[in-house]
Amino acid sequence: MGVFIDQSSNVFRELGLTHARMSDETWLGKLVEEPLLLKIPLVRNGNQLTIGADELVWKAWTEK
Repeated sequence: MGVFIDQSSNVFRELGLTHARMSDETWLGKLVEEPLLLKIPLVRNGNQLTIGADELVWKAWTEK
């Protein structure tokens, strides 16, 4: 999960997560509650998901 979490963000520090040890499932729940913890955007279109800036996929979504 560390790849996705911005450990240098103010939100991370404010929530006291510096020394947190959680399962991946718990981290996913935390990221749903606090999306500002993400380093890179997760963009969803229905059941489809992109990680990071994937403008080609986004464009294909809008052309349907």
